[in-house]
Amino acid sequence: MAAGSPEPVDKLRVLNCDVAYYKVMHARAAGREAVLKQRVGELEERCARQEERIKELLEANEKFQARVAWLEQQLFGRKSEQTEPSIGENPDDASAVCGARAPAGEEPKKRGKQPGAKGYGRKRHDRLPTEEIPHELPPNLRCCPRCGEPFEPFPGTEDSDELDWDVRLTRRVHKRARYRPACQCGAVPGIVAAPPPQRTGRLHLVINNARFLVLPWIKSPNLASRILGGIVKRVAADWRERYKYSPVLLETFVEKDRFRGTCYRAANWILTGQTQGRGKLDRHKHCPLPVKDIFLYPLARDFRRQLCAP
Repeated sequence: MAAGSPEPVDKLRVLNCDVAYYKVMHARAAGREAVLKQRVGELEERCARQEERIKELLEANEKFQARVAWLEQQLFGRKSEQTEPSIGENPDDASAVCGARAPAGEEPKKRGKQPGAKGYGRKRHDRLPTEEIPHELPPNLRCCPRCGEPFEPFPGTEDSDELDWDVRLTRRVHKRARYRPACQCGAVPGIVAAPPPQRTGRLHLVINNARFLVLPWIKSPNLASRILGGIVKRVAADWRERYKYSPVLLETFVEKDRFRGTCYRAANWILTGQTQGRGKLDRHKHCPLPVKDIFLYPLARDFRRQLCAP
């Protein structure tokens, strides 16, 4: 019996080692299971958020599709004007139908405004409250540039209207004094009038970038600043070709609380200040608006001189 007793002790020692090993393996497996369960929970939450996002995008897509369908109907759909179904695309068909309607012996009338009819003219604003603002010719321009003889006042004024929104609609009549040369040298032919208001006279030289958007799912390094740089290079020539004059300054407004204007800064636009949180129609701070940063980009070296010229 004494000779055979060590064998059960060795087996017990081996079993104890196996128990310890399996306990360690079980603890590791339990840890991995806890990590996987946590990961599964996070993935489920993420999937739920993605499903909600997909639903929102589908709803937005339906709205956009409806908007596109409406715009296509407005652009390519049938007009509300009533036309004769028998008139074809050939103009002769239309003249034939009009001729069938005209009495015998009379030439059919053409569509549209008839020759000799009274014109529509410009819309008049005489019924609006009027504020007259006199403008005088600068003293250095009230004489003949050749002989120096001063001009003499000429009856009447050169009038130009400006509609000003100040809670109520007001018609401003700028009374620009007129002069005629008293000399006979002929250097200044005709009548000389005071220049128009500086702001309205030079405002067309400033272009406003009202909206600039790069969709968030478009990923391209430096795309926004590259687009702005390309626009700046082309806009002066394109504007001159289309409107026959060259702008001298670009401007834009960036809502300070929502955006930083990084793309404008990267495209070398200049931050010049901030707005006061008032719209162009708010003269008494009745409707405060968000404060916006003002960015400018000069298109000409002498833009200050051109904007401030009389």
